Amino acid sequence: EMYSILSAVWSHNKIYYVYGFMFAIILLLCLVLVCVSITCTYVLLNAEDYRWQWQSFLCCGATSIYVFLYTVHYFFNSTQMSGFLQTVYYFGTSINFCIGLGLFAGALGFAGSSKFVFLIYSNIKAE
Repeated sequence: EMYSILSAVWSHNKIYYVYGFMFAIILLLCLVLVCVSITCTYVLLNAEDYRWQWQSFLCCGATSIYVFLYTVHYFFNSTQMSGFLQTVYYFGTSINFCIGLGLFAGALGFAGSSKFVFLIYSNIKAE
């Protein structure tokens, strides 16, 4: 799916028209990010490490590193860009997109983990 999205963005003759499928992929990504974040938080809390906040953010935000590495691979293997300004524009746009994706994914993971921690600790009775 990433190849077709990048082809639609960076090729002048391809049009991306599968928006329904992309919406389903985004929903699936959100579900997977929340589940991964909850799993990471559960493992940390089981090991009695209560510093779960940044870990829940970073374990999901690391998705953007994979996306950026794929955009580098796409640049060298699928585009014919050769000029300095084209390269700067491509990587500048890719970095900005990956930063936004990392913040979105990290915030989603943190929100899911916060809800999870609130739910598990709300059931504890202190006497």
